[in-house]
Order: sequence, then C-alpha cells, then structure tokens
Amino acid sequence: MDATRIRDLVALVAQSRIAELEIVEAGTQVRIIREPLRVEIGASPVSSPAELPRRVTAATRAREIIESSPPPAAEPFIRAPIFGILHLTPSPDAPPFVRVGDAIRRGQKLALIEAMKTFNAVEADRDGVLTAVLLESGVEIEAGQILFQIADRA
Repeated sequence: MDATRIRDLVALVAQSRIAELEIVEAGTQVRIIREPLRVEIGASPVSSPAELPRRVTAATRAREIIESSPPPAAEPFIRAPIFGILHLTPSPDAPPFVRVGDAIRRGQKLALIEAMKTFNAVEADRDGVLTAVLLESGVEIEAGQILFQIADRA
C-alpha cells in the first residue's frame, strides 16, 4: 500500500464520524484511530502558545508511521481485500482470468469477489508469474485470505 493511499484513508477518517479504520491490502495492514480530544481539568495555566501541547492529528501520525517504517518486503501472495464469494472467471461459462504459469502484470484482474451483490476486482500488485491458485471458484473467503501465489519473473 503506497503513501498516497494511506493519506486518502487518513483523510476519510478525519472527514467522517469513523473512530477507527483497519485495512489489510496486499499484505500490508494499516490501522487508523481517531483519538478523542482530551481536556484536563485543573491543569496549570499556559502562559504562551509555545507551551501548548502539540496537537497530533491522524494525518501527522500516519506521516510519522510511514516515514519511520521500512518499506515492506514484497510478499509472494495476493490476498483477498474483502470478505465475499470468490469468482475466478468473469462468467460461469468463460475461461478463468488467469492460469498457473501465466505472466501477469501489475493491475491485471485476477479474480472477482462478490460482496453484497457487488463484484470487486482482485488485481495483481506487481509483475510476475502466477505459480499457484490456492482456492476454487465459488468458495466463501475472508479478508486477508491468500488467493494466489506469484513469483518474480526469472
């Protein structure tokens, strides 16, 4: 998950009434928590603005986490972004989106997940060769479950 995507999620939390958001995408887990404003009764008076405690916003916190975290190692798996029913073909009588041994490109559609009568695409997050399809079409899957294995091109 790139920094732009994380910034967008932080903005979503900041502009909504969501108190906490956790997303697992492409092997990366991001958890954004909006902390309530705390007011201390009986605190000593503040004589200058420099003495005011620095207000840490969700955006500031996310930026600090991004900057201090090492870049994640590429995981050889494609995981389900959401819970639903896995579809490996665009329609029941069509061939599968991909087969083991196929060269795949970043952004290529690998499957569909049906959730709440909506079809969500599962796309490759990098170039490579599909080495395994780990589940069958029509099965119920959970968010974060491994669907495909991808090897780097040799």
